Amino acid sequence: MMIFRDFPIRLLPLSLWGCLLLVPVTSLHAAAACPRADHKPKIVIQSNPGTVKYDTSRTRAQLASIRASQTTSSRANTSPGKDWFATGLTVATLEFNTSLKVQAKSQGKSRYCAYPVIIEATIGYNTINVYIAKRYKKGSCQYLTILEHENNHVAVFRRVLSNHGKKLRRDIEDAVRNLQPLLVSNPNQAAKKMNNALKRKTKPLFKQINLALDKANGKLDTKKNYLREQAKCSSW
Repeated sequence: MMIFRDFPIRLLPLSLWGCLLLVPVTSLHAAAACPRADHKPKIVIQSNPGTVKYDTSRTRAQLASIRASQTTSSRANTSPGKDWFATGLTVATLEFNTSLKVQAKSQGKSRYCAYPVIIEATIGYNTINVYIAKRYKKGSCQYLTILEHENNHVAVFRRVLSNHGKKLRRDIEDAVRNLQPLLVSNPNQAAKKMNNALKRKTKPLFKQINLALDKANGKLDTKKNYLREQAKCSSW
């Protein structure tokens, strides 16, 4: 039986949420009644390359099951053929978390002008899980070959994330420049509307990241490459 050395890096459904941190500062009236902000909001963007965790406790059948559970993703790779089996797998979730602080200036009669003060964003992976079938002993030819392949996928995850970091900053800065002060009566609505504007601006970037991951990982997950790696060891 031929070895199925398909270790596609699965990008699970994007987690995109905002944590709203504000000063009691919306029925969202247009901001025309609010004066222009006298300051520029502070923007802090961090990239999280993720902690790699290695799991050698699963059988090849269990890896195939994990892999099958990820095929709902549009980025799921396909097997070279029915006679190939999984010996390893890498799974990660891309997350984009935002925290928005809003300042409220009283306009009287329970109305406030809400201004963004600090925008913090973190993009990356909390954990990158690498699975290697337990039948392969640590230090063996097979184990080291699988490990090398998996680590190449981990490198792809991190490289693609790094390459898109500057674009993310530009997108957020553009979105922040377009944020207008809001005349509000409820603080949460103002922060929520501003946060949604950030999400809309950055959403296309994640499609670009997914495409970049597909392309880079696809170069590793080819039948030709699997055969080359299989030939490194005498038996699988």
